[in-house]
Amino acid sequence: MIKDALNRRAFRSAEKDLNENEMLCGTMINNKPHYFSMPKDATDMEVREHAFELREGRKMSSIERSLLSIAEGAQQNVRH
Repeated sequence: MIKDALNRRAFRSAEKDLNENEMLCGTMINNKPHYFSMPKDATDMEVREHAFELREGRKMSSIERSLLSIAEGAQQNVRH
């Protein structure tokens, strides 16, 4: 219950600081939600790459980007 309350507070605080041309995104870091803003026109891949940088402390490698692309393609094929 305490975790949920802290998460709601963190979400509201991050949401309050958004500019009109930004969207709120989130990722988990050490089993805790972490919220960050991105431009509203950011692509899904840009959001994923930024979340990865926050979690791992480094940029996603080209191999990791390729594997993510393959996994997403396979997931889309399963949905259809």
